[in-house]
Amino acid sequence: MKNLSETWYVEPLFDYEYKTYELLSYIQGVDAQFSENKLQPYLAHLRRHIDQLIAYRYAKEEVEGGLRRELSDIDLKKLRLIRAAIPDEQGVMAELDAIIAFAEERLNMLYRDGAQLLDQLSEEVYIEPVGILGAPDQPGWLLFRKPKSVRVYSYHFRLVRRPYSQESYKDVCTTYLTEIEAGRFSNLSSVKWSLLKMRGAAENHAPNAYAVEAQSDLPQHETLLPIAKAFLISTLA
Repeated sequence: MKNLSETWYVEPLFDYEYKTYELLSYIQGVDAQFSENKLQPYLAHLRRHIDQLIAYRYAKEEVEGGLRRELSDIDLKKLRLIRAAIPDEQGVMAELDAIIAFAEERLNMLYRDGAQLLDQLSEEVYIEPVGILGAPDQPGWLLFRKPKSVRVYSYHFRLVRRPYSQESYKDVCTTYLTEIEAGRFSNLSSVKWSLLKMRGAAENHAPNAYAVEAQSDLPQHETLLPIAKAFLISTLA
């Protein structure tokens, strides 16, 4: 599928018809991924595009508000001055505003569909602890139960600082370790004990472990891992 750049709406060719075609092509591609229950990174990219359009609108309003314009009227009821609009002889700003309005409406609709799908699929995924748990913020394992195997990922938390901001947030990093045939162990506690022996850890200092199982065959990287990561973040609250 064709992706959108971060500044697609102001890049040449600058034309309303072309930009709407470009946007609809991107939306069609994302919608096709959603139809296959593939949520990430497409949902996150949608959110970023929407946030960028909102940021553009606010920045444009601030710039326009700061420009000196001729006084056109006085509102005596609200006791405020009314300034003349900024001239747009070429119609460029009007066309850009139309592109932004069209994009925000379509992207928000698609994002709501994706968020609703995420909620729906999350209800089909069961996540439960394996054995005794330690502190929620310590590293651990995710054990994805498949029909004939168990797929093992390690995880740890990290603090991520947002670009151009002092704000930060918790994120989860995962690493694929191995895939174990289901018949080799009687249950997931046995899998955890095997992992402990491999790393030489004492049972009372064992990492946390969670079993992850879905009712249907969901995509591993695009859906199951993001849902499991969201669950781990929720345990820190």
